[in-house]
Amino acid sequence: MVGETERRSDRELLDASSRRNEHAFWEFYHRHAEVVFAAALDELADEDEAQEVAQHVFETAWRKASKVRMVAGSAEAWLMLTCRNLVANKKRSLQRRPSVEGLDDAAASMLETRTAQRARDQQLLAQVEDEIAGMPVLDQHVYRAVLVEGRSYEETAASLEISVPSVGKRLHRVRARIRDRFGDER
Repeated sequence: MVGETERRSDRELLDASSRRNEHAFWEFYHRHAEVVFAAALDELADEDEAQEVAQHVFETAWRKASKVRMVAGSAEAWLMLTCRNLVANKKRSLQRRPSVEGLDDAAASMLETRTAQRARDQQLLAQVEDEIAGMPVLDQHVYRAVLVEGRSYEETAASLEISVPSVGKRLHRVRARIRDRFGDER
């Protein structure tokens, strides 16, 4: 155990982190989190967005711990460069988001309706995936091959080593179960 008078270098902490030592990474995080967050906040002027960027910086550092470059024994330059790049990506993303400001009431309402519909669709898709996960494994494979990946019955039959009629029967069973469970929820 490192004593209080011994301070491990960033390289030592990152080397330990690359071996999935969470304690070492936690120490590294606490050493640099404030400066990374401050840099993101200076650029974005939004605490939530800055927090998200800072989180992504440290997620990247965790994934690439052994590849983080040191400057004068410190990872701060690498962290700041990564932060700057992620801030630029965040700004581009924010610019692409449709803004309700400046839209007339009908356009704003349409945008809100579409956004709500997308959220409902995603929720329904998650429920369907949960239902599929409860089906026999072979039915799951048929569902994914034909309906998700767009493969033909013949391709699916060959890859699963079953007959084409079996693919059709299993797919019919999957569709019937989904129809029975969800009906027309759209």
